[in-house]
Amino acid sequence: MTQIDTRPIDDDALYIRGGVFTTYANREHHPDGYNYWSRNIAISRSNTEIQGLTHYVTGEIDVGCPYSGFLNAHHCAHITFRDCWSTGHSPRDEPRAVA
Repeated sequence: MTQIDTRPIDDDALYIRGGVFTTYANREHHPDGYNYWSRNIAISRSNTEIQGLTHYVTGEIDVGCPYSGFLNAHHCAHITFRDCWSTGHSPRDEPRAVA
């Protein structure tokens, strides 16, 4: 073992309610690789509830770069997503050549 990280779990719950968000898809072509996007809500606090959030992805075409997802929880515990809705993001299996 080379490293251990510990983080406290918050006693009080944090509630984030409502909101409609739209992500405009990245349409750039990068011949040397992807330019990843991280436009999202990143949750790193324990004991959090996200409720009633709506997220749309619009403007996708055959060319584009992936992103890490709109709701992203990491390094935390006791996270609840309740009554949330999101459109799908087109999967990028492998880089595509553009003529």
